[in-house]
Order: sequence, then C-alpha cells, then structure tokens
Amino acid sequence: VADTIARKGFDRVVMVTDAMFATDAKGIRDFVVGGREGVVHSSGQYLQVKGDPQTLFGSLLHMDRAVGNVLNWMTQDLEGVWARHKALPLEEALVGVSRAASRNPAELLGLDTGILAEGRPADLVLARLTGAQGALRLRTASTWLAGRRVA
Repeated sequence: VADTIARKGFDRVVMVTDAMFATDAKGIRDFVVGGREGVVHSSGQYLQVKGDPQTLFGSLLHMDRAVGNVLNWMTQDLEGVWARHKALPLEEALVGVSRAASRNPAELLGLDTGILAEGRPADLVLARLTGAQGALRLRTASTWLAGRRVA
C-alpha cells in the first residue's frame, strides 16, 4: 500500500473494502452467494469458502478500520517492496487518506460529492481518532447524507 501511494500519490489512489452483506449481520454464519457456500471465520474477521479454509470469500472490513489501517501505515517508517518509506506527519497522512477514501472514489464514479463547499451535497462522516502515530484507532461517530444525520 505504501509503495502504491508513494508511486501514484494520494490523489490517484482510491480506497475500497470488499466487505460483504455479513458485515455486522447478527447470527449469519453460513451463506450461499452465486451458488457458492461460504462461512464467517470463527474470528469474525473475514469470510471463507465453506470446507476450504485456505480460500477467502470476502472480508468484513469496515471502511473506518481500513482508513485507520492506512493511517497507521503512513505514520510509521515502513520497508516497502521498492523503497523504504518515512513516516508522514499525522495531518498530512490524514488529509491524503481521507481524500483516497472519499473524494477520489466520488470523482471516479462521477458523483457530485466528496468536497465540502456551499451548494454541494453534505455527505459527511464524523470520526473519532485515538492513539499515537502508528497505533491509531479510527471509529465512525456519526454520518450525514444530503445534510441529514442518518447514524
């Protein structure tokens, strides 16, 4: 991830998660999608193909955790595949990662969102960031869609 961001820059990276329907679904342990059977791993961290624990089916990764993970990677020195990456200051990492998780995907999809400005849709996520650089934890506190609080 650090190598990709170093080569492309935050402006050319789009963060996604392959979290599936079982994310936060109480009681779902087994399921069928497209005729393929799957199960939620006993850790609750990911999905796997039923009967084949070595084959992933998908993740249960929330975007707030994904953003927190990338913030942690960007705010500590890392050995990359092609180069060593120096830790970014928290503010720089937060701005870049936020863009990769919000504005960039919106622009890629042609959506009129991802930018806070008068007359634009007010789609917002308020998050709480705790911990120190390299050991940060980000959790969603509330969410607004079109200027209305929905969570």
